[in-house]
Amino acid sequence: MKLLVSGFLTLLLPVSAQAYIPPSAYIVKNIAAKHSILKSGTRVKMDVISLNPDQAELRFKAVLAFDAGSRTLRAWAMDAADRKLYQLERKAPDFTLADVLAFESRAAEIERVLKNSGVPVKTEEELLALPDEPQRLLAESLSLKRYRGTQCWVIGKEAQGHSTLWIEKDSFYPLKFVFAKASENKIAELLFDSYRFQYGFGFPSSTTVIDNEAAPLFREETRGLYVGSVAADFKGTILTGFTEEGAKAGDSLKGLIEQYFKYLR
Repeated sequence: MKLLVSGFLTLLLPVSAQAYIPPSAYIVKNIAAKHSILKSGTRVKMDVISLNPDQAELRFKAVLAFDAGSRTLRAWAMDAADRKLYQLERKAPDFTLADVLAFESRAAEIERVLKNSGVPVKTEEELLALPDEPQRLLAESLSLKRYRGTQCWVIGKEAQGHSTLWIEKDSFYPLKFVFAKASENKIAELLFDSYRFQYGFGFPSSTTVIDNEAAPLFREETRGLYVGSVAADFKGTILTGFTEEGAKAGDSLKGLIEQYFKYLR
């Protein structure tokens, strides 16, 4: 069976006389391809900052390590003195949406997670099962829009009750995810602000989480990106949860850490 993406030029979706949109399966394959460069793994150091105006000084450090071989993620929250407050381990396929968009190199897994999150992605198999090109065009929910001055492929349509994923048109890096208004999720948007790179791998410079009342909850700011072996981060076992030191932290800080690991990492 001929692969859809190998002939995507014959299936481009007309937007205007000058602009066309490739099938969603092709867009997802390009997102996945960005992560295939991670042969070993990556470690990211971050600051997580509360955006609640009543908690302006609330923040913590975070370290995120992803091992590509075992498809395992470990993360730690730390105080200003680098004392571990919280630790977590997740294995695929139990990653958050943000982690799938950041690390997953399998297009089928990205498609699965996007569908579960309300984005109407159409797989190659679904499109090829349709009788002709007009039916394939009608099956997709795609548009080309501008976000912060950048042209984006948008999968999903809010007017039709979908969640939407906004992908930078030329680089295929995600810039925004908007949850459907009918979603039971407490958060409404994930905003990915530009990217940092090492050895061709890109990770958001900052990610802002917006709640379903349009109020910013917190921002994750990347302060270090490493690509290579992360074997040292995966020695021994860890139990997900607050450490002894973390249990003594204030309620506001513990609440921010819990939000971070529930809604983003």
